Amino acid sequence: MKYTSTLPIYIGYEEREHEAYEVCAYSLTRLQGRHIRHQVKSKDIPEYARGHGEPQSTDFTFTRFWVPYLSDFKGYSIFVDCDFLFLASPEEIFAHIDETKAVSVVQHPAYIPLSEMKMDGVPQHKSFRKNWASLMVFNNAHESNKILTPIYLNDHMPGLDFHHLAWLDDDEIGSLPLEWNCLISITT
Repeated sequence: MKYTSTLPIYIGYEEREHEAYEVCAYSLTRLQGRHIRHQVKSKDIPEYARGHGEPQSTDFTFTRFWVPYLSDFKGYSIFVDCDFLFLASPEEIFAHIDETKAVSVVQHPAYIPLSEMKMDGVPQHKSFRKNWASLMVFNNAHESNKILTPIYLNDHMPGLDFHHLAWLDDDEIGSLPLEWNCLISITT
């Protein structure tokens, strides 16, 4: 598949990680692709009202799943965490996209955390799909993504279902090569 129009890229924004956002945004600017960057902040989504007291380590813990809605359920969009660094043009990722899939991700192996807490004292979750949602290529128009409306996004519980991509059948999740989402492990 060759992507032929302007590509919306949504970068999760967390005020505490502003410098990381700037590096991510710069890495995209440096590559001079046909993309439009958007910060994803809950306060910029008027319909956002997820207030279930669930642990969230960043403001974009749940806003990332609003991308198909924010894209009017049209075309393709990419979501990345703010600490993402692009080393290749994001348009190149489309060589690996199966158009029949609702979302494509790097399917990292099951994650076993080294500690019970993550940044800022938020409890760490064991998740068989941990880190899959740090880079997602959404096929916004896919029928299965149309459930991602404000009512569903605000009210569905538990929120961990979103990170497990539980609104989809497994065969609706495409796989991207590992080089598109390499994780760096930092130990102290």
